[in-house]
Amino acid sequence: MEQFFVNEPLNFIEEVTGLQIGDSSSRLRVRSWDTRSPVVDLIVERLPQTLWVVGLSYVVGIFVALPIGILSAYKQYSWFDQIGTFVSMVGFSVPTFFTGLVAIIFFSVMLSWLPSIYDTTHEVTGLGSFWVQMKQIAMPVLVLAFYNAAQLSRFMRSSMLENLNLDYVRTARAKGLRERAVIFLHILRNSLIPVVTMIALGVPTIFSGAIITEQIFRVNGLGQLLIIAIQGADIPLVQTLTFLFAILIVLFNLIADLLYAALDPRIKFT
Repeated sequence: MEQFFVNEPLNFIEEVTGLQIGDSSSRLRVRSWDTRSPVVDLIVERLPQTLWVVGLSYVVGIFVALPIGILSAYKQYSWFDQIGTFVSMVGFSVPTFFTGLVAIIFFSVMLSWLPSIYDTTHEVTGLGSFWVQMKQIAMPVLVLAFYNAAQLSRFMRSSMLENLNLDYVRTARAKGLRERAVIFLHILRNSLIPVVTMIALGVPTIFSGAIITEQIFRVNGLGQLLIIAIQGADIPLVQTLTFLFAILIVLFNLIADLLYAALDPRIKFT
């Protein structure tokens, strides 16, 4: 218990921040049964790969989904809404292992534009190496962003439709406010409350990694690390990863609750 709840958090802080807290050399550490390495060192080693791929895909998915959802709701039953609904349903229904393989066949095999395997050892040292990094993360990021955007855009659309015809919207229009002000200052603010919950609950998945997608593109992230630990019955590593995921879920639930007060003045915390 002391290793898991005291020593490892201190070592994790030291690994991330570089701060020296106490005598780290004499601390007992939770070690992997498979590699005999401290589990925190394994997690810190894999974390940048997961943040590069899964984190970037989540950000791209949000920035794509919100405008599509808002415009689809405002132009309900238009050709844009019909196409957006179809694409979103496809993105939500088709699993990432299928879209990932299709992307590999099309962009790697047929066109030879992008590499099919992620090179974890690649280091960004200049503009040329940065371009290589962008090419190798393009496919996994697009595959995951497509899946995330499909979910969020539908959720954003339904939330906007619930608020479009309410009394406060008609009152704002009757006061002579411009349509853009009505949408972005009134409708969007109230519509974001349930969407913020969904986004916040999805953030822990960034750190847990996209298990299937990481396996397809050979990304050595936390998702692949968890799979290896489960297959090898590496209980200390599995316990540490799942415990970290649980902390992140609780933390971002709290952040979502606090954001409610900023979005909706009717919600106050005392």
